[in-house]
Amino acid sequence: MTDKKKNDILVVGEEDEGRIHMSYTAGDGTEVNVSSGMMMTLKKTVCRSLPTMEQLQIFLLKCRQMKIHPLSNLLHAFNSKEGGVQFITTIEFMRSVALKTKEYESLEQVRVYKVEDDGKEILVKATPEDPEPIGGKIYSIIGTMKRKGMEALTIETTWREFGSQKKIWSQMPVHMLKKTNAAMLFRELFSDVMGGLYTNEEMVAAKSTKAIDSDLPIQDEVLRDEVDTLFSEQGMNGAAVAMYLSDNFKKVNLNKLTNDELLKIKTDLSPTEAEANVLEEDSDCLEIDKPVEDPNQMSLLKEAEEGKEF
Repeated sequence: MTDKKKNDILVVGEEDEGRIHMSYTAGDGTEVNVSSGMMMTLKKTVCRSLPTMEQLQIFLLKCRQMKIHPLSNLLHAFNSKEGGVQFITTIEFMRSVALKTKEYESLEQVRVYKVEDDGKEILVKATPEDPEPIGGKIYSIIGTMKRKGMEALTIETTWREFGSQKKIWSQMPVHMLKKTNAAMLFRELFSDVMGGLYTNEEMVAAKSTKAIDSDLPIQDEVLRDEVDTLFSEQGMNGAAVAMYLSDNFKKVNLNKLTNDELLKIKTDLSPTEAEANVLEEDSDCLEIDKPVEDPNQMSLLKEAEEGKEF
């Protein structure tokens, strides 16, 4: 017997691989029935880094919200701090989502190169007549995106901030930087449908431990180590650190932070004296999963609870 629930959620049969936990229609018209068996497959594939069922529920609700099949490989989920979920996708998928709104108008990207002129380094924008200055090194991509009914948005993405020593970045630096720039623009201008989505290209810089450019601030090594330790204690991985830095400083690499910015992070993340005392008293207690605090993910969980989906 099938019981039709709120928000198009179906619950049938016994607790086995055939039980249906969620049912919805994907954007291509495919009927998606999330069974216990599919959830087990997800835990072994696109959601293998998610330790809790609550996080898996968030991923499934995000897939339903975006009308995609959980096993389509269009969206991957990674564990984030405090039980949250980090969503990783591709620039191609972000573009398709924008097109479906019928409000996406255009994207123009200009390359900026660093060239030497009489012993000095200057920045030169590429032109149709001179698309790549002789001896120039890519410095940044300046992208401008337009959405119907909104002001055009311009973002500059620099090699110093996002460039990587990985082979593909060395082989196609302009292409990779353009993808990163486009992802930032899509997420910012279409935040109502792509809020919280990031691409692998954006996350690369957070995992890089070597400086790509010598033009970096001089950091207090002791302070830098303290901040690294605080991030680890908070359970924040490379992607989570990149998100934190982007939200607070418009940067994604610790190498780019000044000592004042490092000190602010230390102040924000360090426990107060009262909190430290509580932590010391509870040091022998078992750790438990912390609740999700992200407003968007809390909304999804509230929706799940009201619909009794899982």
